[in-house]
Amino acid sequence: MERLSPADQQARLDAALRAMSKHRAQYDALFAGWAGVPWIAHLERVHAMLAAGLPAAWDQPNPWAADGVDPSSKQYLERILAVFNGEAAAAAAHGDPTAEVRAECERIAGSLGGAAAVKFLPGPTKKPTRALEKRLSQGGRFDRIRDYGRATFVVRRGQAEVIMPALLPLLKAAGSFAVVRTKNRFARGYDPKASAGYRDYQIVVRTKRGGWLFELQILPEEMHELKNELGHGEYTQYRFAIEAANRARLASA
Repeated sequence: MERLSPADQQARLDAALRAMSKHRAQYDALFAGWAGVPWIAHLERVHAMLAAGLPAAWDQPNPWAADGVDPSSKQYLERILAVFNGEAAAAAAHGDPTAEVRAECERIAGSLGGAAAVKFLPGPTKKPTRALEKRLSQGGRFDRIRDYGRATFVVRRGQAEVIMPALLPLLKAAGSFAVVRTKNRFARGYDPKASAGYRDYQIVVRTKRGGWLFELQILPEEMHELKNELGHGEYTQYRFAIEAANRARLASA
């Protein structure tokens, strides 16, 4: 592992902050170009209806509790990653949330016109190193990480007015999972500081088999392309700085 002096660490962080300032300017410009478009307000209305009555508490399950596996242990992390990676023994015992969510979401995307209207892109399972890092902001518990499994709906150009709000009720009515959390980062009152201007609509679902949590993102193709164009390296360091600052604030409260 690379070891940096405090001065080198600060220099790297400063470079990341400068880069993310430029990223935010481009994200903000894209979002500003959507000012007044009907789907932004429509999405807010549908979001309000979908968010009503969702549970206040929602963690990953611990089917290994009887074996003495603590949700703050690396043993729990190893086992939950096996579940989300679809390893045969884990899937047989506890279900395969990645395959189950993917099948349901591909069906929903197909019902809306398929890839010509909206693409469903499965994402990689969260890496152990990132889970260890994220655990620091979750009280030391791996079961409070809700995005071991991730995927994205990318709405094609010119389709946002129909697809963005239409997806939400279809996801709510899905047969293999239930919506337990929503976050509308396209809301006009949302402050995108923590994401350096990047915006999406996020849904966390709980699978009917096993009760596993899985994160889905919805965003227009233009935002998805800009995200890929700007890259992820500087954002990783920026995100770590934001999370560290939040932990320090909570510790001093």
